[in-house]
Amino acid sequence: MAQCRYGAVKPGANATQVSRTLLSDYREAIEQGTLAKLYAMPNKPWSAPNAVPMAQGLYRQDRDQAARKAGRGFSTTPRRYQPKPRNFF
Repeated sequence: MAQCRYGAVKPGANATQVSRTLLSDYREAIEQGTLAKLYAMPNKPWSAPNAVPMAQGLYRQDRDQAARKAGRGFSTTPRRYQPKPRNFF
């Protein structure tokens, strides 16, 4: 019988390569975080201080969703136990 194991991993601070799955799953978050940093640079042709809050908000939203997903592992069950109602006679 074959065994399957699942786990959540993240690249280390010194990583030079990232898996395609990680890039495809979190591409939008990576883009928004990068845009927020670029927009926040003063006196550059690409500066857009008015766009920083929007890009940061989208990045944080995706980041928090990824953290919740990693916290659950790959489980689809709810985090909290929901007691079932019992029938008493």
